[in-house]
This record gives sequence, C-alpha cells and structure tokens, in this order.
Amino acid sequence: MARKTPCLTPGGVYSIHIGYGIVSITVTGNGLLTPGDEAEARVLEDLLHNAVETVLCGYWVPTPVGATAPDGGPVQDIAAADVVACRTGVANGTLD
Repeated sequence: MARKTPCLTPGGVYSIHIGYGIVSITVTGNGLLTPGDEAEARVLEDLLHNAVETVLCGYWVPTPVGATAPDGGPVQDIAAADVVACRTGVANGTLD
C-alpha cells in the first residue's frame, strides 16, 4: 500500500489510466515548468522514466526471449532474477 505523503506539486492535476498492458500518466498544472532546452528535457525524461520504472517493476513479468514490442521492435529480455531483485529492492545488476 502506498504511503500518504505531503503534496509536492500543488495545483497539479494527475490523470492516470491503468489498463491491460498499458499505464499512462498525464500531469497538467499552472506550476509545471517546461524544460528550457533539449538537454534539460532529456534529464527530465530520464528522471520520469526512472521514477515510473521504480514503481512498475513490482508489477512486471519477465518477457519471453524472442518477443516483440507493440511497435514490432525487439524486446529486451529481463531475467526473472532481475524482476525479483526489483520487487525486493535488492538489485544484483542494473535495470535501465
């Protein structure tokens, strides 16, 4: 269960959709600043990726070898041990 925490983004409106095989998050608000340049946007993208990945890893199922992504591209194989490590918070390697 998630812990109640103080709001860090007052005025932010979070729209979260959870469905079979998809999770999407949209955040809008007057306090949301747009990154100033492409480098700053890449940093923000990486931070968001890492934050969401940290949450989703506990709900992830290892992908079978040879599977393809919804866009038809290859899927990186993640070992079951890495998923267990993510769920327990004990990483034996890196998950990017």
